[in-house]
Amino acid sequence: MNITRNGSIPSLKGPEESFTGTVRIDGRFKGTEPARVSGSTVTF
Repeated sequence: MNITRNGSIPSLKGPEESFTGTVRIDGRFKGTEPARVSGSTVTF
């Protein structure tokens, strides 16, 4: 188990080809190999 502190992963700007307006993507977790799972919170 990996514990990640809130705010330790920088936010990303949502890509313009996928979103209109201001969008922020906050990564919450990413699985280690061979897992292909990840999770994010998207704020519009």
